[in-house]
Amino acid sequence: MKKRRCAWLLAVLMVTSLAVSGCSIDSSSTEESATETTAEEESSDSSSASASSGIPDYSAGLDDDGNLEGIDAASLVTLPDYKNAVLSQSDVEVTDDDVQTEIDLILEEFAETSEETGETTLPELTDEFVAENLADSYDSTTVEEFEETVRGELETNSQYDAVWDYLIENTTFSEVPESLVEELLQISVDYYTQQASYYSLDLEEYLSYYGIESEEALREELWDTTKTTAKWYIIAQAIAEAEDIETDDAALEAFFGDTDYSTYLEYYGTGYVKMQVRIHDVATLIYETATLE
Repeated sequence: MKKRRCAWLLAVLMVTSLAVSGCSIDSSSTEESATETTAEEESSDSSSASASSGIPDYSAGLDDDGNLEGIDAASLVTLPDYKNAVLSQSDVEVTDDDVQTEIDLILEEFAETSEETGETTLPELTDEFVAENLADSYDSTTVEEFEETVRGELETNSQYDAVWDYLIENTTFSEVPESLVEELLQISVDYYTQQASYYSLDLEEYLSYYGIESEEALREELWDTTKTTAKWYIIAQAIAEAEDIETDDAALEAFFGDTDYSTYLEYYGTGYVKMQVRIHDVATLIYETATLE
């Protein structure tokens, strides 16, 4: 569970700031396809990350403690009574249908397509299948354990979503520094530039498969979502300072457990990883003291 939670946390926050909703590239439309690389596979590139190189510097604007450089977070916000947050029970509930939908999405990775009919068939979910194919990723060896793991992940996701929705809606900002939003936008641009290189495309060619005309159009598309990410950073730092939440090596070890997180540090940078762990710890504090109605 710890390894799955770590991977989810880092991935979901990156996707939040990078993804263009509903868009996907069809590799069959390009002359060359590419395999999406993971943090572990690309960690050797991170040491040379820079805006000009097209390699994302995820820790841009953050110091090695995960703090926003040159920004006094507390002075930018009026926080709600977050220790007495009221969250909607319906926002955090996970139904059996939710679990089944997620399981079907996972099984699609193992689907087989008939050459004769073109029909796609999902594998049968059995204890043997789980043990052979999902044990490492989901820390499960039986169908029951796998279903419990999936449900737990969905519940965690919905809880954190509800907390951050509450914080964004109930925090007043005197300012969201444009320089911070621009830095996060540059990470997105560099991310897409990097993805384009895997297909031997330049950025604008790659973006055209998303229906985006230019880098400027990409920035406009991502502005609102990226500004929300900037708000997350500011709120998390302000609450962490108010509550003396330390994001030191001990906090990283507590979060990652037995997982070797050195590749995350190498690829994303220490600042980025610590900020994400801080966001997690702040969300946990608020959820544990919240009232569900």
